[in-house]
Amino acid sequence: MKYFLPILMAVILISCSNTNEINDNPEEVKEDVVADEQEDNEEEGDTAQFHGMHFRLGIEDVTVTGKAKATNDEIFYVIEQGEEQIVEETKITLEEEEDEWTDLEIKFPLTEEMENSEDALVAILYGKDDHGEQINPNILPINLNMKFYN
Repeated sequence: MKYFLPILMAVILISCSNTNEINDNPEEVKEDVVADEQEDNEEEGDTAQFHGMHFRLGIEDVTVTGKAKATNDEIFYVIEQGEEQIVEETKITLEEEEDEWTDLEIKFPLTEEMENSEDALVAILYGKDDHGEQINPNILPINLNMKFYN
């Protein structure tokens, strides 16, 4: 029994030190994976970015502001509360070129049902790729307990 533990440790050390050619240099393998991912992203080329997103609660409406940019100059948003979509998917065409930030403002009415609901109100902003799939979603929770009257 006293030889069991040293033998087990030796087997583990030997098996850990045996590596194949691919894993001889883990840094090279990691760099290859990162390079492959970057190539895939460049091929896809679709991005949507959001910056400085804030919300403002009025007496009768909610305003979401910030900046956005997208490679295809289009972003989309939905407003959800729980499982319900309060505002259906809406497309916004950005006015600036794809490398420039565009000011963004989204307004929607604030109803009594929204205020009385136990579910959180959430704005989801995103872009779409060439296949119509969501990319780079940005989820902005809206705290209805903070009232800023216009």
